[in-house]
Amino acid sequence: MAAFIRTETDTAHATKRFDVVSEKDKENLGRLAQEHRNIESTAEDRMLFDSGNDSMLNTRFDIIKHKINTAWLPNTLRSLNDNMCEDFNTWHLGLSLVSEKFKSCIESVEADNHHFYPVNIVNRKGDVLGKAYFWRTLNIFNAIVPNVNGIKRVVMAPVENLHEAELDGIRLYRDIVSEKAAWYDIRLGEPLLASEKFVALAKKQKLTNLSFSHSFEEC
Repeated sequence: MAAFIRTETDTAHATKRFDVVSEKDKENLGRLAQEHRNIESTAEDRMLFDSGNDSMLNTRFDIIKHKINTAWLPNTLRSLNDNMCEDFNTWHLGLSLVSEKFKSCIESVEADNHHFYPVNIVNRKGDVLGKAYFWRTLNIFNAIVPNVNGIKRVVMAPVENLHEAELDGIRLYRDIVSEKAAWYDIRLGEPLLASEKFVALAKKQKLTNLSFSHSFEEC
């Protein structure tokens, strides 16, 4: 079954444990954050003038689909506890901070539509601990199977606020998602989802700081 991807720690985990190493990187992150806010604001403005429900849902994901200025991403992050990052961590701006092992698992299921931007992790002395990646997926689907009345459910809440009762009975089209690694569903808000294949591989490889919740049947 497909499921939401979750970090086992709080959502600010990586931003608390890792920091940029220069003022230039800090300034560039500020630029990325401002770009993020501008696109989000534009999407919200479009919603006000759009009466079509599907179109309103689509505008929500403009921020996910926009091209990131990779020149503004840091090449190095400093570990504040001198440890290498775990396999999966949330980060700023819709990006996740992931390990080489996580990257290999994603790409073994689906090579396309996933962007990985390399970043070196160093300790407080500046010694390199290893290489990690900023990760984002460009997969956005409308994969929910309609109910008996031909209606597709819409659930728009942060994953931590969702309950099984709200998601009970939601099924996903297998032909859309089964060969994918991870994606956003346009009717399930911003939480990432993972396919049954990726969930099984992640558990087999024992990826750290990664959990799955709210299983969805693929049919």
